[in-house]
Amino acid sequence: MERPAPGRHAHDGVPQRPAGGPAGLLNDSPRVTCSTSDLLPRPTKRRPPAQPVSGSGRAHAVLARDLRCRKADTATAGIPTEPRPTGLTGVTEVSIESASVPPEPAPSRHGTPRPRTAPTHSEQQRSRSLTGLPGSQEVPVKMLINVPETVVADALRGMAAAHPELTVDVENRVIVRSDAPVAGKVALVSGGGSGHEPLHGGFVGPGMLSAACPGEVFTSPVPDQMVRAAAAVDSGAGVLFVVKNYTGDVLNFDMAAELAEDEGIQVAKVLVDDDVAVTDSLYTAGRRGTGATLFVEKIAGAAADEGRPLEQVEAIARRVNEASRSFGVALSACTTPAKGSPTFDLPAGELELGIGIHGEPGRERRPMMTSGEIAEAAVDAVLTDLNPRNPVLVLVNGMGATPLLELYGFNAEVQRVLGERGTAVARTLVGNYVTSLDMAGASVTLCEIDEELLGLWDAPVRTPGLRWGM
Repeated sequence: MERPAPGRHAHDGVPQRPAGGPAGLLNDSPRVTCSTSDLLPRPTKRRPPAQPVSGSGRAHAVLARDLRCRKADTATAGIPTEPRPTGLTGVTEVSIESASVPPEPAPSRHGTPRPRTAPTHSEQQRSRSLTGLPGSQEVPVKMLINVPETVVADALRGMAAAHPELTVDVENRVIVRSDAPVAGKVALVSGGGSGHEPLHGGFVGPGMLSAACPGEVFTSPVPDQMVRAAAAVDSGAGVLFVVKNYTGDVLNFDMAAELAEDEGIQVAKVLVDDDVAVTDSLYTAGRRGTGATLFVEKIAGAAADEGRPLEQVEAIARRVNEASRSFGVALSACTTPAKGSPTFDLPAGELELGIGIHGEPGRERRPMMTSGEIAEAAVDAVLTDLNPRNPVLVLVNGMGATPLLELYGFNAEVQRVLGERGTAVARTLVGNYVTSLDMAGASVTLCEIDEELLGLWDAPVRTPGLRWGM
């Protein structure tokens, strides 16, 4: 009987990869080999040659052939198989990675067996795959980190090195103004999950926050952090907690306020809930706290620096929140270091309107729109809810991965829409301030403002993330 040409089955017409060669359409374990008996025609049961296939048909054929190879070797070795879906209808991949005695590694081109080395812990952590087409090669997610477990601590150490004007307690996760406590001054403390930088730690300094408590990525800080921060900055004039409306943040800051008061610290709280996209979400009861957090921290921080008492600083913070509305748009999902893949599926050619800053889904999904169309959707959603009669502060905020070139172009469209709607603009801020890791997209926040609030907005500020007038 004539032996088939190398690299091809005689009975199915589908190319067969050489031993030790590339994996082709399948991302195979290097320990899986194909029995040599399966490479020869079977004399007991001949089948007519199959017609050549292409596209998805070829993928099915290659997967089915590889499945036969794996089953043959597994049966010979007496190794139990465990089916695993491949993503193609009717095709199942069989894993034998749990085999107690793996076969020898394929020889190199020089004939010497390649040494088999297990991946290091850091390699395993960094090599997380993005979901792609069935049978596609694993694509490592590229992040400028060591391992996910230390990403927050590493960032805090870097922040401490870059900003000696701050006192950064890496172990206890607290960032404090180096000159705190300031005698006679109300202290502002805020915090939340990491991944929204420069919020909140980047807003610690004269004119804004006295301290911030970063949690793990997209995870609320714990009450102990908040109490430690309050104790570090309290001068006896009281502490104002600025809390975004997310369930974990609200519960933990409430508990921290009780604990701080037990220690003799006077505490007031302000809840930020400016997002008009949804009323309730996976993370909140009520509206989410997003871009208006920057307005609250800046304006209330300026009032505190003027020496105003706690009740006045609290009242100003509430006024700012009540006068602010936000709406966000995502062009891509964000990727958390621990998960290593997008937090939600957003197909190419589509965008998500009304997203939150933790990758929460929005109010609707649409085909990709122009910058002008997105500006109209976002601004109209905010104006419909806010209905301002006075000039507004405008924050055009990037979600983390949108370059300033696009943000300034988007701001031009936002200003156009506001002008067409008859809304006067007092001040505008453009940049990445309340982010969601590497999400591409933007949010628009408007705050209806009067002369008092405008004066506090213009007051000097000096923080890592925001500074002017000093």
